[in-house]
Amino acid sequence: MEAVIARGVKVTYLASGHGPKNVILLHGWGSNPWVYEYFMHAAPRDQYRILALDFFGDSDRPWGGYNVSGFVDEVRDVMDALGMRTATLGGHSLGGITAQLFALRYLDRLDKLILIGTGATTKGHGKLTAMFERLTARKDHRRTLEDLIGGGYGTLPSPDTFQRYIDHAMKGPIDGLIEAMSEGMKYDFTPLLPFITVPTLIVHGDRDTGRLSIHAEALKKGIPKSTLVRLDCGHYPHEELPGEFNSIALKFLFSARVN
Repeated sequence: MEAVIARGVKVTYLASGHGPKNVILLHGWGSNPWVYEYFMHAAPRDQYRILALDFFGDSDRPWGGYNVSGFVDEVRDVMDALGMRTATLGGHSLGGITAQLFALRYLDRLDKLILIGTGATTKGHGKLTAMFERLTARKDHRRTLEDLIGGGYGTLPSPDTFQRYIDHAMKGPIDGLIEAMSEGMKYDFTPLLPFITVPTLIVHGDRDTGRLSIHAEALKKGIPKSTLVRLDCGHYPHEELPGEFNSIALKFLFSARVN
């Protein structure tokens, strides 16, 4: 893990490549940068400079707090600190909500957008209310995180990898996790999607029991230059089907089209 000081706040990240095109990847709620390792290894190092940011574990609290708005400004601050004028932004789940708000707030800093297992609103989310109620009960944090994070996978990572993910999530303050989930539930970008005018790739897992097809379809309908790709997996296409995801995402980065 590397780190940068952005407006006096330490932000940690995984880094790969040294190419002229910037890609910044945002993980979901309670997750971590390592979920993007397959993609980072697959991307040509001489063409892309890729960062996978860490929002919860080893980074300091964002200036705006552990919430979507705070994460958006943290992305901007990291770009400024590292001299990135523009970047392609990829976001999974809560990271996808963050990526959408970034596009609406800082469109001039954005090249392309990749939205994974996310939506413009959490209305109709299959699990979120129950997840929030269990989280706010504040009982056995580790077991709760294991169940909430693990429940999103169609195919879990190896036991050692998954426990490393939970170890990382446990580093973050429980109040920060509660704030992030609570704030993420408040957004509805549906009427604003036409203002996201950059080429956008939407990836949806057909066995995702939280983020449903309606969420992916609404993104496709609302974002003008968007392409929707469905994969036979759960909530984590980039981990569960890395070969298929990498092929689709790299083709999109090369050409802004996948079909």
